[in-house]
Amino acid sequence: MSWHITCASGQTLTALLLYLLAGDPALAEPPPSDPGITLRLGLDSLQPHPSKLRGGLTLGLLRPMEDGYYLGATIYSAALGEAGGLYLGGVEWGRAIPLGGPYFLDASIYLGGGGGAGQVPGDGLSTRARLGLGRSLGDWGARGWDLMLGAARLNVRGSAIHASSLELVLQRRFDPGILSADNQGSPASPVSPVSPRSTRSLGEPPAALRLQALRPRVARYHLAGSAAFDALGIEAEFGLADSDWLPVLKTMGAARGNAQGYADWTVGARRYAPLGSSGLAAYLDLGLGTGGGGAIASGSGLLAQAAGGLQWAGSKPWALQLEAGHMHSQGRFRSNYLAALINWQDSGWGPAPGRAAPDLGPQAWALRAGVSQIKSNARLRQGASVGRLNIETLDLQIERDIGASAYLLGQTSFAMLGQAGGYQSGFLGVGWRQPVGDWALNPELALGVAGGGGVATRGGGVARWQLNLAHRLGPQSQWLVGLGQMRALKPGGMSSPTLTLGLTQHFMLR
Repeated sequence: MSWHITCASGQTLTALLLYLLAGDPALAEPPPSDPGITLRLGLDSLQPHPSKLRGGLTLGLLRPMEDGYYLGATIYSAALGEAGGLYLGGVEWGRAIPLGGPYFLDASIYLGGGGGAGQVPGDGLSTRARLGLGRSLGDWGARGWDLMLGAARLNVRGSAIHASSLELVLQRRFDPGILSADNQGSPASPVSPVSPRSTRSLGEPPAALRLQALRPRVARYHLAGSAAFDALGIEAEFGLADSDWLPVLKTMGAARGNAQGYADWTVGARRYAPLGSSGLAAYLDLGLGTGGGGAIASGSGLLAQAAGGLQWAGSKPWALQLEAGHMHSQGRFRSNYLAALINWQDSGWGPAPGRAAPDLGPQAWALRAGVSQIKSNARLRQGASVGRLNIETLDLQIERDIGASAYLLGQTSFAMLGQAGGYQSGFLGVGWRQPVGDWALNPELALGVAGGGGVATRGGGVARWQLNLAHRLGPQSQWLVGLGQMRALKPGGMSSPTLTLGLTQHFMLR
């Protein structure tokens, strides 16, 4: 495809976005009902430029705020061209402005990092400005589907990726059952002391979309004609009101073998079928997404996934799943895989297979965004020719309380500065919040995968510990500074101190 955007340069588009975001708030009255959470999926096609990237998929999870603004996390991954394995992740801030009837204008700016597939030899700091015209497939503000057509400008520092694009976006506004807390709380867990009587629902019960399971995944990929490799990841399973098919998001990264730097994610649907009354159920799921990196020849990166498995939930609060599936990319990458999943379930949780979990009352969660510095030393990088620059990453973390002070965490990070474009990491772990007045001590321990950017992770498996000092900013937010250490699991790999600055926002789901 060859076409050109002649109406605006990247600078003009950015200026227009800033103008729209700073416009008259009276023009951006909030929609008639709270939009809850927006899940956004987009596909863009880039103008011809020197890199092998020709287009990508965007996956965003966005939370609307006042006056039409929204804020959230977005991942951009290669889907067209020959750059499979390129991933960019970061924070997106934007604004939706109603134009009358079902139409609206949507503008946003993204800041993040990443790389991969040999396309980002430099830092990886990425920006993306976009402007779109949208139509709600229903009443504006009602929870439902939106369709958008827009233009964007993507720039990745330290690479040849500087291109305009046209994009098609499909998004869905859900009510996940977010509760707004009053001014009670502590820096240890600002929302945990709030009872259901002191909360105000922003949606109408029951929640239309509910996160009902967050599961660690361990898998072995079997490639035709190549050695197998092991991967670690996470999946999120959602309950959807009045549906037998459950939305599922999966993400994996190479942890051992000769595929250091490989990662994939898929979005799909799963359906359960109970096998008697023993707690055993069979399931089928289908998904689409992207994958590549680590010398895996996935072509454009676009891939499809099909899987079947068994779930046993006979011993609460734990459940076990075994899964067999197949990954099929647009390139040469074909892989069968076997996976094991374990799930910690809330007391009383036990949805009938294919149905959303019952309402168990408020659940405490938190989201964290921050930046980290990985201190350079002689073991951080592969090869003697690489410089000794520190690596700065953008970090996104989700936390789920499992007690008064303990929580589970999932984190992903993307290189922004330090000549390590393509470096990415993902972690699963546990943490503890110990309040001390308006402060809190916050130790964390996690295992995960990392690779790319010339970082010596020796196959991908890594561990990290971190001690955070947090201070309360408000009833539901706190800032923190953390000192830690990250090291490869295999001997001889990287072992570096880390420094983190972050902002945490606590919330509750009913």
